[in-house]
Amino acid sequence: MELAAPFTQIMEREANQGPVAAGMARGGPKPLVQSHEEAEAFGQRFWAQYLKDNEGKPPDSEIYFMPEKMYSLMRQGSDGSPAPVRLLRLSWLLKQARRGAVLPRRQELPDEAFLSEAEVRALPRGHVGQAFETCGCLPDEPSGWRDRFGRSDKPLRIIAISHGWLTPEHPDPFGEQLARFAKQVEHERQHCPGGCFEVGWSLFWNALCLGLCAGYCCYVIPLVGQQCGDTDTQLPSGEFGVFYDFCSLHQKDANGQRTEPEQAAFGTALKTMGMWYAHRLTTTVILSELPPGWPRSAEAVPFFPEDWLRDKGWPSFERAVSGMIKRGTGDSFRRVVDPAAPRRFGSEYRAPPMHPREFAAALSRKVFSNGDDCEVVARLYADAFNAALGEAWALAFSQLEWKDADADAFAKVLPLLRRVETLDLSFNRIGTRGFEALAAAIREGAAPALKEFVFGGFNDGESTALKEACMARGISIGL
Repeated sequence: MELAAPFTQIMEREANQGPVAAGMARGGPKPLVQSHEEAEAFGQRFWAQYLKDNEGKPPDSEIYFMPEKMYSLMRQGSDGSPAPVRLLRLSWLLKQARRGAVLPRRQELPDEAFLSEAEVRALPRGHVGQAFETCGCLPDEPSGWRDRFGRSDKPLRIIAISHGWLTPEHPDPFGEQLARFAKQVEHERQHCPGGCFEVGWSLFWNALCLGLCAGYCCYVIPLVGQQCGDTDTQLPSGEFGVFYDFCSLHQKDANGQRTEPEQAAFGTALKTMGMWYAHRLTTTVILSELPPGWPRSAEAVPFFPEDWLRDKGWPSFERAVSGMIKRGTGDSFRRVVDPAAPRRFGSEYRAPPMHPREFAAALSRKVFSNGDDCEVVARLYADAFNAALGEAWALAFSQLEWKDADADAFAKVLPLLRRVETLDLSFNRIGTRGFEALAAAIREGAAPALKEFVFGGFNDGESTALKEACMARGISIGL
């Protein structure tokens, strides 16, 4: 397959025109294909070509697991050229939201809006301790997990915002998306964001921790500060760096131009746009629903259905890569946040990673400003999948409310997990059919390096087939 336009040109058009503008220019966006059969055929062709094009090429997995690449993008060049990316101060953003501000482009923001590279590096990571994110005495991971990950797996204080542009000129012309983002951060920082039942559960752990490990465990009656007081499910208090494309990357001026140094920095940033969402240690906040009035406004967006954001290709990509390798567990603050998908007590739903072939097929029926963009985004997804999931040695998809259909989808992914040694699917809602699909994949040699598979929880009695498949390969069944 050959691209109709260079990669950076396609990326630049989407990032600067926004999805609405590009559609308006052509009288309305249309998907690449119309039928399910055409989409499947496109997925098959794309995946076969991708495998051929990348045969023998080692994936660059480090950018999805280690923070150094992100830090380097915040650094000015030795010649004084601008940093490709700047992260906003969360505290500054929340202040702007309270005053109803509309954010200008990056070039017009004051220096006080940004964190320096040194400041981002100095931000604390995660909560405190290792187990339960905040508690140091109760194990919550498969055996050997903390020995391998330890503190290096504690999440960074970096948030990536994902939402579609509301107008061609500005993604949030009235500050509505900023206000919704601030409201969601406030919710995620509540003591028990999962609801009333979580309050009782928290009180139970407070009493247990005070009785068993007082003075050591931080899951206790709320006090001042994150270290001893806040629960493990809260978004940590304190400062964060925020990646928001309109304010983090150089944007064009009123004449549609950038200076030469701005253009160079912008081009560098575009090459790693997906990293901010897919990285194991970042948090993604997805504003998947439009502010009130936008979908129904015939004057503003005449050709979009009410759920147009869910039909858009780029937001779909950001959501999909965000859920690939971030930890999934009810014993941590949410790493993929969508106000439209509220956290339930002890769990949250996050769709399983899709096979690149399946994602390409689904993408071909979503909306892009240009049909060729579909292939570009499909390649970006496949690259992230290959480097992140394909190279991950430990994956935790616990307490994500997966059912049989989710297990079926994940079984298609298992053969591509080349390195994974520890896999945690515990406390999902998988039934007999889903466990049999996973068992079939294990029997056929999927996840060849797998040493420990954790899948206990609600339906242990229905997992006999998977237990037998693991035993036949000598795979330990974790608790």
